[in-house]
Amino acid sequence: MNVKEKIHYFEAAEPKLTKTGFMVVGKHNLYLVMMKGGLFGCTEAEVVEYKDIKEVDFDFI
Repeated sequence: MNVKEKIHYFEAAEPKLTKTGFMVVGKHNLYLVMMKGGLFGCTEAEVVEYKDIKEVDFDFI
């Protein structure tokens, strides 16, 4: 993420339903970050460019 990139939305995942993490909607990209627990916890990030998104499927519980 660029230092000057604007953040339009920030949402944390509900840990009861999925793995702990958060989603950041930036000006140019969508950032998905998943937290991994354990003794040596770490994070895993995925950057999705908007031009690569072809279809969106929403599941509501």
